[in-house]
Amino acid sequence: MEPRLEGMRAASEAVSCADMVRCMHGLTDLEMDALRSLLRHGAMASDGLARRLRRDRSTVYRSPQRLVSCEAVRKERRALLERFDEYMGAA
Repeated sequence: MEPRLEGMRAASEAVSCADMVRCMHGLTDLEMDALRSLLRHGAMASDGLARRLRRDRSTVYRSPQRLVSCEAVRKERRALLERFDEYMGAA
């Protein structure tokens, strides 16, 4: 095989699925962390996601909205004692 093609093949093998998702949707590190957490731990509100990521709620709040806009997760509204939004992994 040509050296140039061999180099391209090696580079493509080093790219992970997460790298492709990040690149295709232009996601930040925080958005990727939020996506991984939602997929691993299931649906949760922004408050729970902020606690799990050990970040301020106002910082985390935009990440699920961005993930919804690129259809990586879906948003459900649940009515309990008070209204809140819950984000689900894998739309």
